[in-house]
Amino acid sequence: MLLGWSRQYKKRGWVAPNFFSFICLVYNQVMQTSKLISRIKPEVFFLFLSLWMGIFFVVSTPPFQAPDEYFHYSRVLQISEGQFLPVKQGNVIGAYLSKDQKEFLHIVYEKPKGLSEMIKLLGQRDSQVTNSFSRGTTTYNPIIYTPQVLGVIVAESFHANQPQAFYLARLFALIFFVVVVYFAIKMLPIKKWFFVAIATLPMVLFLAASNSADVTAISVFIFIVAFFLHLLSKSKMSKNDYFIIILTTLFIAALKAPYFFVVFLYFFIPKDKFIKPKDRIYIFLVLLFILVSVNLLWVFLTREYNAIAIGRAMYPTILSDPRAQKNFIIGHPLQYTKVFIKTIWQQGNYYINSCIGVLGPLTVWFNQLIYTSYMVVIVTTLLGEAPNTVHINKKTKLAALFLFIFIATSIITVMYITWTPLKLSIVEGVQGRYFIPLLFLLPIFTKGLFYTKINKQVSFPLFVMGAIVGLSLLVGLKFFIFYQ
Repeated sequence: MLLGWSRQYKKRGWVAPNFFSFICLVYNQVMQTSKLISRIKPEVFFLFLSLWMGIFFVVSTPPFQAPDEYFHYSRVLQISEGQFLPVKQGNVIGAYLSKDQKEFLHIVYEKPKGLSEMIKLLGQRDSQVTNSFSRGTTTYNPIIYTPQVLGVIVAESFHANQPQAFYLARLFALIFFVVVVYFAIKMLPIKKWFFVAIATLPMVLFLAASNSADVTAISVFIFIVAFFLHLLSKSKMSKNDYFIIILTTLFIAALKAPYFFVVFLYFFIPKDKFIKPKDRIYIFLVLLFILVSVNLLWVFLTREYNAIAIGRAMYPTILSDPRAQKNFIIGHPLQYTKVFIKTIWQQGNYYINSCIGVLGPLTVWFNQLIYTSYMVVIVTTLLGEAPNTVHINKKTKLAALFLFIFIATSIITVMYITWTPLKLSIVEGVQGRYFIPLLFLLPIFTKGLFYTKINKQVSFPLFVMGAIVGLSLLVGLKFFIFYQ
């Protein structure tokens, strides 16, 4: 526009000042660059940003500074040694690890060290030492640690030392997350930028760059929701789609309960989209069999581990009594409802902030303006209505809403039973990161409730990308300064 004015000046014999011509050229270049940037696909933007921030977190986060990373990595080492079930000695669970693995776990856990310090601390692995019992691990299904275990196995095949194996396990977890979520966003027919906004939250990328079991849980949950929306946009499913449905169900069945309930979304795929109408019933029965059998099998294999004894071994300060808490909920449902509501009322702001990002061992907080800015980005991308390429009926919307409420309620209730001291007026131990996967259900049951044309403007993707990059820089700077 400004360049056009400059040309008009020349046609009329006027000479535009040099600085004005320069401004016109700059403006024109900025507009052209903006149009080019706005054409960047959401999945490509996610790929580069997640790798950039993820690798930063992999390298800059000291060992065991992610939530419960010590216990998760102990389990990773155990599985990499071929021990698929935890080892129990008395009321303590742990793993049989080599001397250097044990030293790495305990020495570094007691005094967190940076990357350069750790490489100097421990040398090459001594394969001749006898394995000994190491206290502290988790009882999660081995499948949930597949990326990290592969990282450790690769490190061991190259005779890497323990710090190198630890960081390679983190890197494999990050790669798994980035690849799975990239293809999830790519196949989405709607709300791509919303998925990008949630998948690039500081807490999500921080967990993705750790040895936490949350990496797999979040990744697979995202993929299932995206694949469900993808199937709704297709006129007809294929046999490959059947295979992916079964595979994702098998994977998430081994993850943390109650996240695996998300597979019930598959039951709301319209009958006419299946190759044969009867296939819907067959798929339903297969998925139900997988969910029940995988969970029952793991419960049977780990039946000797007493949950409360294990919890107290990991965290000696726990004062909960699961049996008494269950009896309280059953005998006094109204009182527990009051506890539940009071918890949401008092801890709601903490849940939101810690969902966006409270990093490290939940000690690295950010300015409230950063949390608010992320909320603005999330709401903006949720309201940015895409073309109506997917029809979601009311039954499916209600099902997604029910899953959202049910899984959230289950998370809080489980923490009340296993973590909260008896007769406490609020639920303890609940963290915002537990609710991250549920955010990806929002586009399903909110579709059609809001409408805005902001996504049709060139400025919409520019705003989203600019805001996320800017906020990521601020988060990275604060995190880097914190650990210096």
